[in-house]
Amino acid sequence: MREQAIPSEFPDSHPLSKRSVITPRDLDNVDFLALNPEDSSRHRLEAAMRDDGVELKIRVETPYAHTLCELALLGIGVGLVNPVAARDFLERGLIVKPFSVDVRFASLLVFRPGKPLPANARQFIRALRIRLEKDLKQLQIKLEETC
Repeated sequence: MREQAIPSEFPDSHPLSKRSVITPRDLDNVDFLALNPEDSSRHRLEAAMRDDGVELKIRVETPYAHTLCELALLGIGVGLVNPVAARDFLERGLIVKPFSVDVRFASLLVFRPGKPLPANARQFIRALRIRLEKDLKQLQIKLEETC
């Protein structure tokens, strides 16, 4: 599964909260909350930033998107997170905006080769996909409200 990335994490008072779409240039000299350097989505983000001649001003690094969202709610910076992680923070006031560059996050399910999945595992995967679709729809509605 692949989800589109969104910059998120800023309070209503942050200057970026008024923009409908965030660009790499908008992040120039902004306190940035980053996923760890080895994260593949961070690599894609940094490549996009380099293409625009922008270097991130990283204030915090963490492997956890939920930590980035919590720190953003505290006003410590802005960041780019998986939309599924950001969804959990919408009701608490997290502002989410689309990012002009397509930086994606991948979610993986790993199975043993040559071994069929039991029915309960197939049902669980089906439930995950249904939940993901609902979460992404809720996030899309929120994005439309704030843009």
